[in-house]
Amino acid sequence: MKKPGTFTLVRKFDFGTQTSVSVKTRTGTLQSADSRTKYKMAGASAPILNYAQAEQAVLTSVKALPGLAKAFVNLNPRFKKALVGSFVSVLAKAAKQRAVAKPSVSPDVISVTRELARQDKVRRVGVLDMGAWIGGMPALLERLNAAQPLFTIFEVQAPVPGGLLKTPVGMAEWASEHLRKPLSKRERDSLERHVIANDFFVAAEDIRRHLGLDLIVGMTPAMVAGIEANGTIFWNHFSAVLGKTILVSTADLRQFAETAGRSFEAGVGALLVAALMIAVNRKLEYHEDTGCVFDYNRNRVSLINTLKQMHIDARCLHQMTQEQRDVATNMLTVLKRMKRRAA
Repeated sequence: MKKPGTFTLVRKFDFGTQTSVSVKTRTGTLQSADSRTKYKMAGASAPILNYAQAEQAVLTSVKALPGLAKAFVNLNPRFKKALVGSFVSVLAKAAKQRAVAKPSVSPDVISVTRELARQDKVRRVGVLDMGAWIGGMPALLERLNAAQPLFTIFEVQAPVPGGLLKTPVGMAEWASEHLRKPLSKRERDSLERHVIANDFFVAAEDIRRHLGLDLIVGMTPAMVAGIEANGTIFWNHFSAVLGKTILVSTADLRQFAETAGRSFEAGVGALLVAALMIAVNRKLEYHEDTGCVFDYNRNRVSLINTLKQMHIDARCLHQMTQEQRDVATNMLTVLKRMKRRAA
């Protein structure tokens, strides 16, 4: 069976209905993308109302495949529920007639289960597009999934609370409040739209737990701001990592990737790879700029050099396990091969 381009999980508030800590950061203006996030139902037009019936339908569809039935049964219960809810539906005709119908199981659920059965400790990663509009995301995630066995990466569709995005005026007020002094005119004039990482982390953790994911990544076209454990604040960042939650900004990334001779999707992938490795390895940190994917990029334009080189310093490799080194280098190799789209 041909592997689908991407796997998508849909958060449902109820089955069958649509509906101060240390922060590792990376510095990183705003794309003209619309910040509104769209959601859609996966599968057919009507939801399954009986979870037990839907789960049994999936089990029936995978039981003939060696090892997959056991892998499905042993999935994290929350993740299994999210998986069933995303890939099982009632046929629209039967639902309209309000008749008892046999659940329709998408063949993608078999591919997902096979992905998760690759090894015992596959980490389930959800990527939530918060208005970044990354058109090549399916192909990017397909390539990253195929390159390594440590992560299985899903696209996630879930409502995000309002108020996370701050306008330049709102950012100036937020920064002044936490700095306890007004910003200079130069500082105010330099501010763009931001997402406050600390607020995102709270919302993202709720989504992560609900879907049974190991890690969740939010992709925003705005820059990233936040508050460190010691009370200091930061802004104009490309990313922030806190525990099992990650926030990545695509602000200016199209321009930087173009200048570096990389595709926009490869640029997104480089930020994603670095953040994922930091999330699973506490020894790793963003550091002073050397062209490594773990560069802090205090001067945001320095990201161009990072994307050109797209490599990992020896000292960073030394902090990883052999498996992590193989995973990170294999994903970067895939990203280096991604070609830019013709204008």
